[in-house]
Amino acid sequence: MVNFVAGKSLNVIEVVPNIIKTKVYQTSIQTVFQTVFPQALAEQKNKFDRDMLLNRGSMSEDEYRRLLAEHQREMAALVANMDKEKDRQKRAIKDRVGVT
Repeated sequence: MVNFVAGKSLNVIEVVPNIIKTKVYQTSIQTVFQTVFPQALAEQKNKFDRDMLLNRGSMSEDEYRRLLAEHQREMAALVANMDKEKDRQKRAIKDRVGVT
């Protein structure tokens, strides 16, 4: 059986292994993004919380607010970087297995 994909004729025997590879790679990426990245976010938050617990008494309210705002910017940047990396890895997998 022949399928037509983007103007090319492909044999089903050639297409199915690529689909399987794509699913395996996507599952791997999802596992990383569901375990490793939340862990990285939690570690960043825990570090901030620990620092505040140890040093909160010796800092002014303005310094605390400044550090909190900085922490929030760092967390947002970390999430944005993770999203970019996830998209990059998905594109790399599609390129690697030749699936569009």
